[in-house]
Amino acid sequence: MARRRAERGSCLLGMLAAKYSDLTRELFRRAGRRGFSNMTIEGFVHRIRSHRDGISIVEVVVALLCFSITITALTSLTLTAKESGDVARDHYVAVNLAKNRLERAKSFGFTQLSLFAESDVIVDNSGAPSPNGRFRRTTTISNVSPTLVEINVNVETQSRTTLEYYPGAENVKSYVTDIAGAPSS
Repeated sequence: MARRRAERGSCLLGMLAAKYSDLTRELFRRAGRRGFSNMTIEGFVHRIRSHRDGISIVEVVVALLCFSITITALTSLTLTAKESGDVARDHYVAVNLAKNRLERAKSFGFTQLSLFAESDVIVDNSGAPSPNGRFRRTTTISNVSPTLVEINVNVETQSRTTLEYYPGAENVKSYVTDIAGAPSS
């Protein structure tokens, strides 16, 4: 039994030695293509290691400088993209606030439309009046004729940096007619 183990162990060592020999031959074959044909393994390893002396402090400083410039540029790009996204979202919400105000006015009777007139009301994202809202809404009702009314909704968005409102940011207009009160011909 012990003899079998020894034979297996020597077979394993033999296989590893053969594999090492194959790898060494392949290494020298590739090295011969690069001009290392008359070199020993020790010389070959020494030549490879001699080209890896380390990194100088100048290389480290240059690498850190490149890294910091890249990170600064990416941070600036990210902040600009976020600000653009916020402005686009605010304009989208402003348009929807104006459209919702128009639709709500249209759902009431023709004689009650004048109740929807408002001036510089601060509203939140849902259109409800709120002192902390980011939008300012103005609704004007104009009589075009006795049976035709123009509804104009203007929603201004608040700047996130200066906290001032952009004048005339989003403006939606619609006409409502009173078919029941129209004179018959």
